[in-house]
Amino acid sequence: MDMFGGAPRFLAYPRTFTVQSGADAVLKCQIAGDPRPSIIWEKDKSPIALLGRFQVEAEGTVYSLSISQVTPADSGQYVCKAKNAIGETYAAATLKVEAGELQQEGDPEDVLPVFLSKPLSWQVCRGEDVMFTCRVSGQPCPVLQWEKDGRQLSALFESSHFSVGKEPEDWHFLKIFSARPPDGGVYVCRARNRSGEALAAAVLLVDPMARGLPDGPFLGSPRNCWPLSHFSKQPDQHGDRRHCHGQRSAPWPARPNGEVAPGAPKAKAFAVSEGKHAKFRCYVTGKPKPEIVWKKDGKVVAPDRRHLVYEDREGYFILKVLYCKARDQGLYICTASNTAGQTLSAVQLHVREHRVRFQLQLEDVEVQEWEDAVLECKVPLETIPTAWYLEDKQLQPSHKYMIEEQGLVRRLTIRDARADDDGIYLCEMKDKGRSIAEVSVRGAIVKRLPRKLDVMEGENAAFCVETRDAVEGIRWSRNGLELRETPCTVLKSFGKTHLLVLVHVTREDAGVISFSVGESQTSAQLRIKCAKRIPPSAPVAAEMSTNRSNAALLTWCPGPDVHRTPPSSYVLERQEASAAEWVQCLTTDLASMVEVLGDSVPAEADYCFRICAVNKYGRSRPVEFPGSVHLVPVACVRRALRDVQVQAGQDAQFSLELSASVAGNWFLNGAKLEEEEEGQRHCIKRSGTDHSLLLRAVRLAESEAEVKFVCSGVRDSATLRVQAPQVCIAPVPEAQRLRELLAGLPLLLACEVSTPDAPVRWLKDGEAVSSDDVVALQAEGCARRLFIRSARPSDSGTYTCDAGEDALSFTVTVTAPQVCIAPVPEAQRLRELLAGLPLLLACEVSTPDAPVRWLKDGEAVSSDDVVALQAEGCARRLFIRSARPSDSGTYTCDAGEDALSFTVTVTAPPVRVVNKEEAKMPVEVLEGESVTLVARLSQEQVPVQWLKNKRVLRSGARLLLGTQGPSHSLTIKQTELGDSGTFSCDTGDDEVHFTLRVKEAPVLFVNKQETPEKVLVLEGGSAVLSAIVSKEQAPVSWRGPQRPLAAGQRCELRREGRVHSLVLSNVGKDDAGLYTCLSCQDQMQFEVSVKELLVKFVRGFSDVQAHVGETVLLWCELCKAKGQVVWLKDGQELEPSGRWEIKAEGRERSLALSNVGPEDAGEYSCESKDDRTLATVTVLVPRVVEIISELHNLTVLEGDDATFKCLVSPDDVALTWQLSGQAVSPCERLVVTRNGLCHALTIRQCQLGDAGTVTARAEGLVSTARLSVQEAQVLFVRKLQDVVAEELQDALLEVELSREAGEVQWLKQGVLVQPGSKYQLQEAGRRRGLTIRSLSPSDRGTYRCESLHDRTQAKLSVAPRKVSVRKPLSDVETVERETATFQLELSHADVPGVWTRDGIRVKPSRSCRVSTTGCVHSLTLLGLTLEDSGTVTFTSDTLRSSARLTVREPPVAMVKSPRDVGVPETGAASFECELSRPIAEVKWYKDGSALRAGPKCRIYSVGRRRLLQLSHCSLDDAGEYTCEAGDCRASATLRVYERQVQIVQELVDVRVREHENAVFTCQVSHEDVKGEWFRGGEKIKVTSTVKIRQEGHRHFLLICSVRPEDAGCIRFVAKAAASEASLQVEGNVSPRSPRGVTRALGAGVGRARPDGSWLAAAGAAH
Repeated sequence: MDMFGGAPRFLAYPRTFTVQSGADAVLKCQIAGDPRPSIIWEKDKSPIALLGRFQVEAEGTVYSLSISQVTPADSGQYVCKAKNAIGETYAAATLKVEAGELQQEGDPEDVLPVFLSKPLSWQVCRGEDVMFTCRVSGQPCPVLQWEKDGRQLSALFESSHFSVGKEPEDWHFLKIFSARPPDGGVYVCRARNRSGEALAAAVLLVDPMARGLPDGPFLGSPRNCWPLSHFSKQPDQHGDRRHCHGQRSAPWPARPNGEVAPGAPKAKAFAVSEGKHAKFRCYVTGKPKPEIVWKKDGKVVAPDRRHLVYEDREGYFILKVLYCKARDQGLYICTASNTAGQTLSAVQLHVREHRVRFQLQLEDVEVQEWEDAVLECKVPLETIPTAWYLEDKQLQPSHKYMIEEQGLVRRLTIRDARADDDGIYLCEMKDKGRSIAEVSVRGAIVKRLPRKLDVMEGENAAFCVETRDAVEGIRWSRNGLELRETPCTVLKSFGKTHLLVLVHVTREDAGVISFSVGESQTSAQLRIKCAKRIPPSAPVAAEMSTNRSNAALLTWCPGPDVHRTPPSSYVLERQEASAAEWVQCLTTDLASMVEVLGDSVPAEADYCFRICAVNKYGRSRPVEFPGSVHLVPVACVRRALRDVQVQAGQDAQFSLELSASVAGNWFLNGAKLEEEEEGQRHCIKRSGTDHSLLLRAVRLAESEAEVKFVCSGVRDSATLRVQAPQVCIAPVPEAQRLRELLAGLPLLLACEVSTPDAPVRWLKDGEAVSSDDVVALQAEGCARRLFIRSARPSDSGTYTCDAGEDALSFTVTVTAPQVCIAPVPEAQRLRELLAGLPLLLACEVSTPDAPVRWLKDGEAVSSDDVVALQAEGCARRLFIRSARPSDSGTYTCDAGEDALSFTVTVTAPPVRVVNKEEAKMPVEVLEGESVTLVARLSQEQVPVQWLKNKRVLRSGARLLLGTQGPSHSLTIKQTELGDSGTFSCDTGDDEVHFTLRVKEAPVLFVNKQETPEKVLVLEGGSAVLSAIVSKEQAPVSWRGPQRPLAAGQRCELRREGRVHSLVLSNVGKDDAGLYTCLSCQDQMQFEVSVKELLVKFVRGFSDVQAHVGETVLLWCELCKAKGQVVWLKDGQELEPSGRWEIKAEGRERSLALSNVGPEDAGEYSCESKDDRTLATVTVLVPRVVEIISELHNLTVLEGDDATFKCLVSPDDVALTWQLSGQAVSPCERLVVTRNGLCHALTIRQCQLGDAGTVTARAEGLVSTARLSVQEAQVLFVRKLQDVVAEELQDALLEVELSREAGEVQWLKQGVLVQPGSKYQLQEAGRRRGLTIRSLSPSDRGTYRCESLHDRTQAKLSVAPRKVSVRKPLSDVETVERETATFQLELSHADVPGVWTRDGIRVKPSRSCRVSTTGCVHSLTLLGLTLEDSGTVTFTSDTLRSSARLTVREPPVAMVKSPRDVGVPETGAASFECELSRPIAEVKWYKDGSALRAGPKCRIYSVGRRRLLQLSHCSLDDAGEYTCEAGDCRASATLRVYERQVQIVQELVDVRVREHENAVFTCQVSHEDVKGEWFRGGEKIKVTSTVKIRQEGHRHFLLICSVRPEDAGCIRFVAKAAASEASLQVEGNVSPRSPRGVTRALGAGVGRARPDGSWLAAAGAAH
């Protein structure tokens, strides 16, 4: 209501707010005024001393008060006063400091404060004293604090108006003297000690009339009046009943509409459209607190349905006229008075009528409770649609409201009217006029509750109801639950007035507050408004990168509205893929990225991550990073594996402990052990960080097996030792254990162990014997054999069969035949020869294969390129192609048992010098040349020594010793005079002498030319003359054109090695001529020519400006020091004068002008004969600056342009602009122009904040003007449009304003919309938008957007969602143990659904993951089995989609293929392959033919392993064996090595008589070898008279009753071995002769069986 032009005015008011104790608080406001106002800050009506914690700052029109580290004592009301010469203004804000948490720990004997007696509520008349008393207990003694309506008493009352004290017995009191109506309200007493706090509340009502006057406090006041304005500061929208009770006073004399009575203050006009609200506010300060009275046209405005009078939270006094009618226009005056005085403020209200009006307006209606109320009006046209409203709530036809349209008549019938139906009703034509009426319902309740009450959290909520009579049995309830008196709930009745006060409301207090008496009831909606405690929005663009091994790089971006609700930190959580629980991983203050390493997880697993933003008001919804990552913690071994030793058949347990829970693998002898094999002999367990392996029934063959555990970064192994049962070896007779044989014969050592599978080791002299081509180790049953096919002497020794607990030794002696050497004559054994001749030593041994060794002087001689050792038959030779003296010595041929020695002497011929005659001539050379001396010898490769004057010479830098064949050379480089002398070459046997003479060389110039070298030099330059001499140390001298030269200032002599140089600096013309360099024997000349240099200016003049009386210096520089110049001014040569000075220093030339005047201005030049330089000298004369035309004050509308102009002389004046004391920087809005003498400043699109002082400064002169900006109306250029949207979608309501800076507010059904997660407000230029998130049916209705001068509304309709399947489920076919994912995409996001499998609901578990991302729903099934096949269905409301899951067995793969095997004949062979799964059928083939299990062929499986074992292999078993499993095949080859069978016992010739029996016996080296018998080349077959038998190694042939034709050669063949014997049959013998029979039987016994048993055939001879 500011009506004074240049008086201070608040553009932005200080805000009331609450801070925590210890924080900093800043109160800011924006004030405009001309002249600039002075600012004073006050707290509780006392000026603030601006020291220490209190600081005041001013930035343009913004003023701030800063308080650092606030305390509860800083709480109170702060007033900013602005004053200038024209007027003053005030603005206030309340600062509330909340005490921090009690930090001191309580004593065990401390007691919380308790109110033993609470203060009582009072109703008093004006002028009476009031005392509130209470009694409090507590330990320590509590401290009490009184407050009214949440504010300190000292901030409201002067100190003389109240008194706080304490009486005996802990009685405390608050006394208020001479109560005034503003003293009414809610009084709260706080009792606090270190243990806690307690509070009690009471209500005070002050009747405005003094005691004794006839009218009571509410008598004569309008119905539905609200007397407790001080209880709650904020009214509800359009229907609040919290009005200030005004003091009755003499009215202004009645005047016609629009006239102002004499003495009324000057009014400011304010216009509003009919049916809109008009709001007036004023700010008044003073002590005691002023009483406010609002008047219209001189009459007091009493609070009623359409007139709200209250004080808001910021201390402003408000009058709000709802749904203005034409009769509401007039002059409104706010009168504020207290004991100190009175002040007024006025405004003229104009109500604009709509062009389209109702023919018949609604009329007010009054009905009794439970009667029907009828409202009726007429519209101008029948086709005009209308809508009915109860205040801001649109009414719909129902059993309560009957709406009728009959022609022009519009009728609303309210059935069974009750107290809550009392109110203002409107009939509105769409986008046209309104008709307004009031419905009064008379009943037991005279004054009802407000429909809505909005209270800030922590404030007091007061409800007042008046009944027709003083009644009992009233009931207050909240959400249907009856309210009882508590410390925070005050229930009080004063006759007909009934009060409910909720002290310091919280969110839980919100709800429906009801008052009932009898059958009458009234209700109010209590809404608790909280300070904007909006949690931050969720991060976006979450991505996971797994490029690095065992790490995940997580990146994200802050939410789009991070500037509104900035997060204080980000919380990262992780989830194991198989678990449902999320665990906090880390917290970071930085946005954008974080890297999660494997070290940070507790166990190895697949991990998912999500992130959310956090601030002090909560956290955002979590955002999951797509995908997962497999992380493995880096573990170390805490308890390592240990070797295990067990008996065969027992279980072996291995275990270790790691530092982290990670998965690992067990290996046995390099083979990986699987966890889920069937029939497995091992068991793998893992519990946290403990891993164990159990091997069941270990076998002896597994002894020394390596057990290894491998996981990420950890490898540990141990050895399994299996002890077999004690093995015994059967005793063998000593005769069989002592074996002697000749070399070349077979050797068989055999013994028997106690168990067939007992392992044994064969040792020879303590060292293990391995099976190879020479030695064969055999094990058949219990028999253990060592067989050597051909024994050698080296095979002699002690052989031991070691079975662990028992051992058996054999002593074997293999003897070889004695070797002897044939004697050689002594003459041949003594050999003498010259060096270079061949040497041959030869002898013969007794046997061709006898080994010999050749020795020289006792050391072995080996064959190489010089010595050749030869053996041919029995001859043994040593041959040296070219003997040397070093080959002399004694040579021995050692054959072991015999030896033969040779004595060899090799003598060398003497070495002679061949070229002695050539060396007699002296050698002469010049100094510096090189010379080579050569001595040729009679032999090559002879060492020699070179000497000079009997001193040995060595190779060096100048000496080089060389050898080429028989020639030896000595080269001397760069000879010197001291090299002269005699040089000798000594061979030992001979020597030669050379005489060397070195002559001194002349000193010559190497680079000398035939004519003098010509050198051209520029004047002032440098010349370098160089001469190279033939010797480094040669002295030279230089001579110039006139005289010899020596080093000086301009002459420099240099020498670098053999180069001598003369350097001439700053060469002049006099230096030209012939220069000579002289040595002792030579000279070199140079002809130097000097070219004259032009006189040029290297650095010229620069233009100079100087003021009158100053000194000017003109300076230039020539290219050389000797140069004549001339000074000119304006083309005329300067004459000598005392006012200027000309100087020449080296190459510099200068002119100094002193005490210059205007006549000295002009063009100055300095000229040489070849060049010149110019400069202009300007002499500045002081000028006079004058402002011809001053700036003028401007007043413009907001948004218009303002242009300030002034004329300044002269036209080159530098002018600067200032706006409100700040320098103007030209920009798009601030345009500075200049046209001759005219200077202009244009401010485009002026804003209210641009108002201020415009200043132009021109070289010390100042011109000032005032810019005033009037506020422009904010109108809607584009209005709201009706919107239809689907449920759960977002809806956008958008308008466009006439001004960018316009402020609007949004309302739904008349209720102010608060921004939050549901409602989001947008601003973009002149556009304003309201976005409603996630629509629900409750969001439909009418939404209105209001500015200060205009409004528009639209209807939002919410249609049910039409959810459809955009991408249905697809059938999935996979194999066992794999993962299957079903995905379904719907048309909408956030649609709940249920997954089922074969009709059973799927729940998340370790093997099942359910996720939703936007519109996509996913189901992932892990570790599938065959039983998981079935139908997967997704169901959501009426949608259903199904797909088939088919799980098949995985194709069999060959993990491990069989390997080729080679075994000896009769040995055992085993083929093994490993499949990818344990259950799979395989078939084995040999060379394409299927194999069947039999005695020699065993086929079986162990877990995933398939084995084929062949025993007693024969040569026919060799071939290709194939394992076939489904489509997978693998083959391996079996090689059977034929045994080398030998005849151990040959056949013996047999001579028998006719009809006797003949027995042949042959023993072979192997038991299981089949043999064949032949007679005369024909195979012998078994008949009645021929018997063939085999027992072990022995084969028997029995011929019964031999006949003469049986005689012949009997041959036995076993593989490659054969033996022959002859059968001789003598003549017939009489059968009666007993001796013949006896011999025949004797032969049978001797040849057949060594054990003495008789053959069955032999028995027939008896």
